[in-house]
Amino acid sequence: MSSTTNTDTENPARRSRMYASKEDVFISESNGIIDSILDEVTPQEKKKILRKIDWRVTILVGILWCITLIDRANLGNASIAGMTQDLRLNVGMRQSLVGLIEFPFWLVFQATLPYAVKLLKPRIIISLTGVLYGLLTLGQGLVHSWHGILGYRMALGTVAAYQFPTIGYFITIWYTRYEVQKRFSVSYFIVEMSSGFSGLLAYGLMHMKGLAGMNGWRWINIIEGLFTVVASVIAYLLLVDMPDGDGKREWRFLTPRERRYVVARIDADRADAKQDSITLKKCAAFCLDSKLWGFAFIHLLNTAISSGLIYFLPLILRGMGFSVGVSQLLNAPPYFAAGLWCCATGWASDRQRLRGPYIVLNSLLCIMGIPLLGFAKPLGLRYFGICLACMGSKANTPASMAYTANNIRTHSKKLASVTVLIVGVCVGGVMGALVFRQQDAPKYHPGLYTCVVASVMSCVTVGVMTAKFVRDNRRADRGKLVIEGHVDFRYTY
Repeated sequence: MSSTTNTDTENPARRSRMYASKEDVFISESNGIIDSILDEVTPQEKKKILRKIDWRVTILVGILWCITLIDRANLGNASIAGMTQDLRLNVGMRQSLVGLIEFPFWLVFQATLPYAVKLLKPRIIISLTGVLYGLLTLGQGLVHSWHGILGYRMALGTVAAYQFPTIGYFITIWYTRYEVQKRFSVSYFIVEMSSGFSGLLAYGLMHMKGLAGMNGWRWINIIEGLFTVVASVIAYLLLVDMPDGDGKREWRFLTPRERRYVVARIDADRADAKQDSITLKKCAAFCLDSKLWGFAFIHLLNTAISSGLIYFLPLILRGMGFSVGVSQLLNAPPYFAAGLWCCATGWASDRQRLRGPYIVLNSLLCIMGIPLLGFAKPLGLRYFGICLACMGSKANTPASMAYTANNIRTHSKKLASVTVLIVGVCVGGVMGALVFRQQDAPKYHPGLYTCVVASVMSCVTVGVMTAKFVRDNRRADRGKLVIEGHVDFRYTY
């Protein structure tokens, strides 16, 4: 993961062209200074610096993301462990409503994210939201009506509006453009382990049924919530903030020389190591960029698929005739396969500097897997379809995040883009919850049809955006277009 790639940051000719332009107002250091800083660091030192960053950014954030996602994704596990019956969630649309209610709150509160990051810094936001996630999950284990669980899911949606986008932004600011997908993929691999491990953990915790007079689903929420609180407090002590920060916390894990190298390599890659100002006017202008809405649409389609699977996979397995315990255990292997596939495609995508083709490849896996899940007769073949669908939909999350990150510049636009992307995530999440309806159990055919259509539309959207990027790059090569405010910036497709 930490091996260096042959990127443009190591090419002096490329760097001199990058910094020849006087139009780029974000350049923080002169061409000659950046060249000398990059050249004074040996390849062995570069690997060592990247390993340090990987542990303090990618791995640590991935672990905390994993733990909080266990809380967020335990709805399906808790449901088959008795919550559905105890809270009467099987009446009407209650199950779907509980699954989707968090997304409108994501949508409302994510608009304040750029200002929250500017005010509190990523380290505080990531760890604080983790603590809140844990407390809210614990509270879910104490409710006695479906209205209570609905209220807690609303609050979880508010917290999620700050955590997930901040994590994505945090990883992008520490790495160059052709290093981010493998880092997203490693973090997401850890996250996928949570999705699989959550079933195993829930299977163990549900056997606490009867302890203190409480059903097993309550213990699932209480124990997982407590663990998240403790882990988030530890994360607060270990996380760092911005690459250009000047505080002791930001840099005590790097020497001053290593610090200069980190800033220089980011500037050489895309000239945005230093934070620029965030204003409402700038954010509004960024939101008018059509490509951001194209990225948001891809996120929408993928979230509709992945959120439906993550919430309803335990119920789908239960409907295939497996017992509660076996359903919990069978929930794990598809996510493990998805995590490995994420890492493999992330490494290949960075190495080949391609984004769109891998999103299409993952969508094709969904198109193959979902019909097997829904219509094949042998249970083994249906389970294989589940694995394919999970691999495709889950791998498209880091792929689409890298696709977005590679094609925008500056801190302010990254934060504004997150706001736009969350619109797609929220709408997709609502779709995923609504199309897998309780009345369609146990086969959930309408939801599966929707997932196939979403996968096809994802392929089409990537094709349209690729055509636009190729055209714009050619115009920029002829000097007829400046992309992202920099004469030498080119789109990745």
